[in-house]
Amino acid sequence: MLDPMTLTAPAVGAEPLTREAVQAYVWARYVDFSAPAVVVDEDAALALLEAHYREHPIDADAECFYYGILAYERSFARPHLRRRLLRVALQAFDAYRRQTSEGFAWLPVEDRRAHVVDDLWPALERVVGTALD
Repeated sequence: MLDPMTLTAPAVGAEPLTREAVQAYVWARYVDFSAPAVVVDEDAALALLEAHYREHPIDADAECFYYGILAYERSFARPHLRRRLLRVALQAFDAYRRQTSEGFAWLPVEDRRAHVVDDLWPALERVVGTALD
């Protein structure tokens, strides 16, 4: 008989990873801050989204914010990839902003974007020499 006091991590989903599953996972974990229905390997999820955006223009996908949020969150788990992941997140957040109504601000994107800019600012300032906002 299974002991109900024994805690185990949820099993990673056995289903093939899809973009929709990644989006549902990102929404639950990083936007809604709830338990995702299916646990996914975040590195595999990020790789799936990277492959998707190599084939599809990010500026034509208003749901690219999922990619930005996941890249931003993975930057904490992968310090050796932090700058690259933050640049990916900034690209996705800016693409999302261009596709929304002028003046629209959504906190899950705007708060993370502000952190990315603060983190990358010294390097960005050397390249562009002006503010990003």
